[in-house]
Amino acid sequence: MNIGVATAFTLLPETKEQQNVFLEILIAEVLDGNIDPLRAEAIIANFESVCKKYRADQRIKDAVLNEAQKYHKDELQNLYNAKFTIKEVGTKYDYQGCGHLKYNALCEYINSLSESKKEMEKELKLHTKNWVFTDIDTGETYEVFPPAKSSKTAVVVEIQ
Repeated sequence: MNIGVATAFTLLPETKEQQNVFLEILIAEVLDGNIDPLRAEAIIANFESVCKKYRADQRIKDAVLNEAQKYHKDELQNLYNAKFTIKEVGTKYDYQGCGHLKYNALCEYINSLSESKKEMEKELKLHTKNWVFTDIDTGETYEVFPPAKSSKTAVVVEIQ
């Protein structure tokens, strides 16, 4: 059945209330066995991917900004059950070109510490049992425990 993107688009929820109704119906259909949970998961994963790519597309970003700029600020407050605001986002500062020697030295020191930390964490992961560690610099000896590990089990979806 090919109803077309424009028609399918009109079937999607447009308000929070419609989102909640859609969600509850979808959950009920899956739990009642009317929709295969793996199929639903695959479709949702595909749609999430579409949404992410759509919103990241620079052509769409430009089209949305151009359209929003046609409206007065007050008109954007409640349009299509959404509030739109035109504002500067993602401001970044590059401190490397400031020429501040103390700042640059601090960055180098932090990077060095971060690398040392990563190396130590890599070493700690290798141990599965307690062991005794002797600090070569101080001669201090102490017991070290393996890192605590926790995880969850889930189904991971990869769209092909």
